[in-house]
Amino acid sequence: MAAEIIHSVFVSSTFDDFREERGELQKALLKSKCFPIGMGLFPSSDDETWDFIKRQIDQADYYIVVIAGRYGSLARDGLSFTEMEYDYARSVGKPILAFIHAAPGTIPADRTEMDPQARERLEAFKNKAGRSIVNRYTTPHELAMQVIASLVDLKDRNPAIGFIRADQKVDPKLYADVLEENKRLQEALNSFELTTTPFPGADETISSVAMIGGEEIMVTQTYGKIFVVVSEAIIDAKCSDRGIGNAILQTIQPSDGQQSHRSRAFKDQSTLSFIRRKLFSAGLIRLHPTTEEEHAFGCTIGISRYNLWELTSFGRTQYGLLSRNAGKG
Repeated sequence: MAAEIIHSVFVSSTFDDFREERGELQKALLKSKCFPIGMGLFPSSDDETWDFIKRQIDQADYYIVVIAGRYGSLARDGLSFTEMEYDYARSVGKPILAFIHAAPGTIPADRTEMDPQARERLEAFKNKAGRSIVNRYTTPHELAMQVIASLVDLKDRNPAIGFIRADQKVDPKLYADVLEENKRLQEALNSFELTTTPFPGADETISSVAMIGGEEIMVTQTYGKIFVVVSEAIIDAKCSDRGIGNAILQTIQPSDGQQSHRSRAFKDQSTLSFIRRKLFSAGLIRLHPTTEEEHAFGCTIGISRYNLWELTSFGRTQYGLLSRNAGKG
């Protein structure tokens, strides 16, 4: 069974005037697979408590502020603790939802601010909260419904880490195995997608001068054609630089009975190196030093330690594609 992710939500509100709404809000959060933090339960009366509240906001996945008829108790700087929590949540970039009472005139008098200065601060706070996503409500039940709907949308737009039960935690080894399998599947998919067309640069040409029995011969070939020759040389175990080079030179002027002993070499010794680098950078071949066993097998008999050419998985699929296309031509 997949682990169930639970998100933490810090809720800012006043306390005495908000008891019924707080109960509905708490149930709504729990139904939304969220763990409520705050809920007006912190006695925000000193610096130590304020530091604790800031840590709770830091650790929360989402932040909700609910504003009704009260501005709330004030800190030393004249701001309410509810507004301070809101300002701090904004400063650390928490995803915020604001819920503001839609009909303040219907709020009972004992749950509204009577002091003109407090009412002015409350209105300024409402305007500030308007910078966030604002939802309007009139009853505790409507507030709960608004919270559920808004959280679903917020989770989609701003996915958060959340947490899971300890008995549902992911096995790290199983997770690593899944990642490795995903990597293999992605590589296979990439290989499949790339086999429908020749590798980038297959139609590019390279011109070189070959010395055949002392005679200079200029030839221009595509990298696609050269790669087919290289692939067949590797398949035939002619996988050293010398074997690959001879195979390419054979395509310039094939040997017959009378020409089999004619010397063959590129006039520019860097030509083969350039071809090797081109095919390597295209992901078609890989190189590795010869071993004693490979000497004995015959790839490099009589030759000192050379790099051996080997087809990659992508190279093998490209050989199949290019050789089929060559046959059609």
